[in-house]
Amino acid sequence: MVTLREAKLMGGIGSILILLPLVPYVGLTLTIVGLVLIAIAVNHISKAVNNPSIFRDFLIGFILSVIGIFVAFAAGLATFAIAFIRHTSVPGPMMGNVASILAGVIVFLVVLWVLMVLSAVFIRRSYSEIAKALKVGMFSTVGLLYLIGAATLIIVVGIIVLLIAFILQIVAFFEIPDELPKQQPIQPQSLV
Repeated sequence: MVTLREAKLMGGIGSILILLPLVPYVGLTLTIVGLVLIAIAVNHISKAVNNPSIFRDFLIGFILSVIGIFVAFAAGLATFAIAFIRHTSVPGPMMGNVASILAGVIVFLVVLWVLMVLSAVFIRRSYSEIAKALKVGMFSTVGLLYLIGAATLIIVVGIIVLLIAFILQIVAFFEIPDELPKQQPIQPQSLV
């Protein structure tokens, strides 16, 4: 049986772990474990509230961000490899190499940015549904901050906004109730 208490703990701990990428030797591992814990927590929430779109949207956003990172890394690596090959094989001024490196860097940053914004749209959708289902408004705020952070990532301000979103995500997960909130019966309203 999936419980919200498990989702609360896994999501909260996972959210803390994703803030530790700079820890020597284990930072990347802790971040990956944190992301997996958050994904499992969102899946548990999705099952607990019987809304598969919560996990589906989160998973699409998660996959888009992973693809964005890999595409950006591959594009950056290819750009520098091509520039290095050109530099070592063609003697003369480096101006053409600098221009090709700059163009490659711009392309890979734009691709990364677009995929991160698309990812944030899906994560926001997922977190908005969690906020409605569990009556934890902080999830809606975190989703919005993810979107704003991803959109402003290209002007570097987004890094600060995303950091705030990651911190508030910890709060959001720990605010999850242990039991599903009771649904209020809808009262018919008179037209008089």
